[in-house]
Amino acid sequence: MAKSLKCKIHLNLKVAGIFNSKFSKDILPTTISKLLLYRIDQNNGRMHLVFPFKSFKKLFPESSKEDFYSLLKLNCDDIVNSVETSLTSENDPNLVFNLDQKLLIQDVLLNNCSLNEGVKSENIVMDYSSPNVAKPFHMGHLRSTIIGNFLANLYDHVGHKVTRLTYLGDWGTQFGVLQLGFQMLNLSDAELKRDPIQQLYNAYIVGNRLVEEEEEAADEARNIFSRLESNDESPVMERWKMIRKVTVDELEKTYARLGVKFDEYHWESMYNAKAFAPILQVMESNNLLEEEDGKKVMVLEEGRRVPLLKSDGSTLYLTRDVTAALDRWVRFRFDRMVYVVDNSQHQHFTALQGVLRSLEYDWAHTVQHVKFGRIQGMSTRKGKVVFLKDILDEAKHKMIEKQHQSPTTRNFSEEISDVLGVSAIIVNDLKQRRMRDYSFDWNSALQMEGDSGVKLQYTHCRLSSLEQSCGVTLPDTCDPSLLTEPEALALVLEIARMEEAVERAYEKMEAYEIVNYLFRLCNKTSQALKTLNVKHQSAVVAEQRLLLFHRARIVLHSGMRLLGLRPLTEM
Repeated sequence: MAKSLKCKIHLNLKVAGIFNSKFSKDILPTTISKLLLYRIDQNNGRMHLVFPFKSFKKLFPESSKEDFYSLLKLNCDDIVNSVETSLTSENDPNLVFNLDQKLLIQDVLLNNCSLNEGVKSENIVMDYSSPNVAKPFHMGHLRSTIIGNFLANLYDHVGHKVTRLTYLGDWGTQFGVLQLGFQMLNLSDAELKRDPIQQLYNAYIVGNRLVEEEEEAADEARNIFSRLESNDESPVMERWKMIRKVTVDELEKTYARLGVKFDEYHWESMYNAKAFAPILQVMESNNLLEEEDGKKVMVLEEGRRVPLLKSDGSTLYLTRDVTAALDRWVRFRFDRMVYVVDNSQHQHFTALQGVLRSLEYDWAHTVQHVKFGRIQGMSTRKGKVVFLKDILDEAKHKMIEKQHQSPTTRNFSEEISDVLGVSAIIVNDLKQRRMRDYSFDWNSALQMEGDSGVKLQYTHCRLSSLEQSCGVTLPDTCDPSLLTEPEALALVLEIARMEEAVERAYEKMEAYEIVNYLFRLCNKTSQALKTLNVKHQSAVVAEQRLLLFHRARIVLHSGMRLLGLRPLTEM
């Protein structure tokens, strides 16, 4: 095998070859890659790759330790120097592959890891964020936006084709409520355009109060929506189109602060009764619907009864999701469609899959609900959070205060404070396990020290400053004999582990794997910066240390981008 290949890929191929021969399997080298872990020998400081027996048993449940030890017979070469055994603290065996240190360090510091090596490219449609027009952008929408953006970045990173959608709630009886509010407030189009998000919310609050107090108003709200579904040429539709435009314009400004960009904006109103009609015809011709109090109901496989049409013929949220799913299948022919929505919607997406199965769509199983827990306790100085912009403005304001107080602030600007505040919110969310609820604390999220988004930005700025100010030219060759200090080797090892973190995050759909990895990388970088001076060293030593820190910055930058952060070069 040529030395130009990555050391780990080289070993993956050798191990997969032995297993495939011994067990008559077709194990991919990428499968082996997930099981081999970078470690460092505390006695001699040498890096190696470890293959735990537990991982081997998961791959081959019926195998024995003797089968595992067959790898001891692996033919060594100029990359794999030797293979030996070791025991864990629980007396489980490991196989240790001792690699040529010079080649391994050069590999880590000069080559990009091949994260999409052997990954079959898929066509994935991502549906996330999806706020409702005129309603508060609640914490579930914030988590959906942050987690969905991370997963879209991750899937793109490993080689999938990703289409990013947000599905804006502009339909349903809430539309009638909103129209009543407009009438009560006598809002002009000019007033709406001046502050659209706030004015829409105000109109909805007024309309909702009226509906709660007067049954006639509630009936009128339902009638407005019913008339709209049956006549898309209604004058009210023209105003609704204008409302949608100003909503997207405002959302795009806020999404830009989060570093989020969608390929397409979809609307519930795209999937109204007229769009549902062909599907309804199929359902009725196949006797899939029953009448219940005037409503059209489908009985799913497990016996659950789900309504699809109201007694007045209006569609429901589930109806529109069924119509949207079919439209997206026709348009994108996806391998997977992923909805990033909180735990409370589990039953809804179970019903969606059930309806699609009842329609005998062979792609129904590719519809996936990625669930997450809720944020508790977030508020701003305005009080209860209403809009995403309020949250981001609060984070920015608090970061301005902290930057003014910090002795390490080098370049103060509101833009930098905004990026730091956004980074803090994103990282504070993504460091949590996705399925868990968590309580939000502003002080913890925005801390200048400790594990936070600010820490990642600070380390990136520190490394960027070193590259810009040290006066040393970055070399294009690596001499490992000049990187023998424990801090240097520990940092090389951590850089090498980026691939492992991405693989774990991809398998689990969990961002915390990458967040925690980046915290460790920052800690190892900080320790190395304390002892490995670049300035005032001989040229050859300075160049090799700069190469080490440059590679650390590149990996940190890549990881931050995956999380959805905008890496700063000064703060």
